[in-house]
Amino acid sequence: MNVLKRVIPLVTTVFLVSACGLGGGEGQPGDDNSNRSGASTITFELPDGVSEVPDYEPTDGWTKSFTDNPSDPKVVIRVSDDLGRTAEADSTLGVIQTEAMFGGPYGEDFSSEKVSKLEVKNADVGVEASFTTTQEEATVNGTWMFVSNRKSEKVAGVEIIGTGVSPAMVNGIRDSLEYTP
Repeated sequence: MNVLKRVIPLVTTVFLVSACGLGGGEGQPGDDNSNRSGASTITFELPDGVSEVPDYEPTDGWTKSFTDNPSDPKVVIRVSDDLGRTAEADSTLGVIQTEAMFGGPYGEDFSSEKVSKLEVKNADVGVEASFTTTQEEATVNGTWMFVSNRKSEKVAGVEIIGTGVSPAMVNGIRDSLEYTP
């Protein structure tokens, strides 16, 4: 089962339709060197060569999507201001892991890997989890980063998944993560 096709079934067409219109990131005002993007409450530095899918249709709580190649993605990054599962990051992780293990869009070979605490300013709870699965006999690496603040009762998140995801890419996103609930 092709995991990337299952994870992003609604965006495959969007990737092809919008290939000509993909632009750069959304820089912060006054910072010409910034390639920050994300959602309204959670932002990060976009990796080189990755840009927003402008006509992405929200799915499973993910509201924006980014990719390195619309026609043959090796990296897909999805982001959400509110994943809509629970009010805290750690319990949302549990729900999403369970969905992935039992018939979710990540394929039969989904395997949860390392889970660790994620420290992000303004977050009461932050959690990072890595996972793997397979796609056409290739290893697909993924990482979720979820943050929440008790006052907002919403969980914001970033998902990085693909056959081209490197530890340096994950580190860059983690190190540049900003959260404003």
